[in-house]
Amino acid sequence: SKQATAGEPVDVSKPLISFILVAEFDVDKGSMLKVQYPRDLVPPPPSELICDSLSYPELVANMMHPDGAQRQEWDHNYYLLHRPKIPLAKEATEEWELLEDQESTSIDLTNLMTSETAKPPENTLFALNCITCNRNENAKRGATVLAVSVLSESPALCLSDGQATGLIPLLRKFLTVALEAPDMMVNLSKQLYDSLNGMECNDSYQIISSIPDLRYSTKPFFLQASVTFQFEDFPLCLPVDAYSRPFSTGSILTLLRRFGFAGVIQLYHAILLESNILFVGYGIESSTLCNLVISCALLAPMIESLLTERIFPYVNLNDFTFTETKGFIAGTNNPVLKDSCSHDMLVDLETNTIFVRDKSAPPPPTANRRRHKFKAIGKNILEETTKLFQAGQDEEFRRKLEVGILQLRCNETWVRRQFVEYTTMLTEICMGAPEIPVPLYESYVNTIEYILPTQWYKRYLSENENQPPLIRRINSALRHIWYPIHGFHVAKDRPIYICPALEQLVGIVEDDYTLLLVAQRLIFYFGTVDLSDAIEFVQQKDFALLQAARSLNVKLLALYSDSKILLSLQCSTYS
Repeated sequence: SKQATAGEPVDVSKPLISFILVAEFDVDKGSMLKVQYPRDLVPPPPSELICDSLSYPELVANMMHPDGAQRQEWDHNYYLLHRPKIPLAKEATEEWELLEDQESTSIDLTNLMTSETAKPPENTLFALNCITCNRNENAKRGATVLAVSVLSESPALCLSDGQATGLIPLLRKFLTVALEAPDMMVNLSKQLYDSLNGMECNDSYQIISSIPDLRYSTKPFFLQASVTFQFEDFPLCLPVDAYSRPFSTGSILTLLRRFGFAGVIQLYHAILLESNILFVGYGIESSTLCNLVISCALLAPMIESLLTERIFPYVNLNDFTFTETKGFIAGTNNPVLKDSCSHDMLVDLETNTIFVRDKSAPPPPTANRRRHKFKAIGKNILEETTKLFQAGQDEEFRRKLEVGILQLRCNETWVRRQFVEYTTMLTEICMGAPEIPVPLYESYVNTIEYILPTQWYKRYLSENENQPPLIRRINSALRHIWYPIHGFHVAKDRPIYICPALEQLVGIVEDDYTLLLVAQRLIFYFGTVDLSDAIEFVQQKDFALLQAARSLNVKLLALYSDSKILLSLQCSTYS
């Protein structure tokens, strides 16, 4: 049977929500995990990077009570458990030194890499966590701090804005009832778990969420649902991806307001080069901190590993395993952490300042809680690459953003599309796609050498090389449309590329399956399925192509306008 590019058919028998966790802060014992439903969490393998004085439930409970949570009546944050590892490349580990007690000894870290390093642990669990600090004269120190987390293997569900999806009001209701009846916590957890996993749309949601290119759509795709909890109905909106504009936690415009155009471009370069980035926000609400960290994923959503492997919305001093991930992007409320782990870029949210670490200088003094400290040997790749980008067309990209935002007042959706298209262009230049105009390739020839060694690009290249011939034909046709429309060919030559590409697309679409494939790739390249701009280049005398292209466009628009049609087509690829 035929299958969509999403891969294997979705296992809809898996519950949408994996766990419900409840944690309470005890003045004498610290953060304690009160409920794990429907079963206990499986702890990760032992690691010297994890505080050995706390049990695994205590470690998780500390994640649920972020620093400063006691200052607000209500707050929320996002965290992750069981994140897969990305081992350091062999050539990279040979260029590090171990610094301890101010004495430097060269070591080969490849000796520390075992065969187990490349094996990911359990699937990553994404958590939306709601916290309340309830002032109560009868409680110790006059307050009860309680938190509840919803964990899922779907980042779209638990890393999206909990207010927009409706999950935060639901979790607040849970905590309100739990404060009044603490003995009912287990029963309440079961009710919440059963209600969320009993939604009628769960199967449909998991199927439509398997269409990967929907994350690039300028139109949001979501399913509506309603759950009953404690005799009250709660409407929910379930976005099919964590990047959907109305439901996403982050915002590129928020990053721009805090750090300016130059700062955001710096962040963008660091993400592309897989530099380690640490956000520190002492006194900043946990929800604000997490939003800013997750916003980094919006700068390059086509990097598959960014949201699922590299972003850690909240970390603390009890668990340094995030530092094992190459190119981590982590957030913390604790300023001690910036001197306790190695990072290439420090983002200070108190001053809205970005610091790039000088790798030719020794790192900060080793904190007592940290076992090892590393110093890079060689060039500061991040600074050098930034200069190369700014000397080339990257400066033109920045000016385009400034004009669009400051003068034309373009919105968040437009800004996101610019980063998607710019990253796509850089990636295809790296691949040497034959449809790229030669002058465009030559203008970036000095900068792509820094992207070629990255893990995300190697993975992207491997996936591209393994694509079926049909997908390659569709991509080639769409590139022949995208580059001319975006002005990379002179005006008189644009029909020469666009018209044959349209004719090729018309010939490819033979049934619903091929229509779905073309729609998916159109969304990736253009954010929509509308071919109207391309059809304008077809001359009136070419009546047959004009009619066929318009007919195809109508089918694409009908498919795109109705989530039910899209869902039915996606289901049909599994039959």
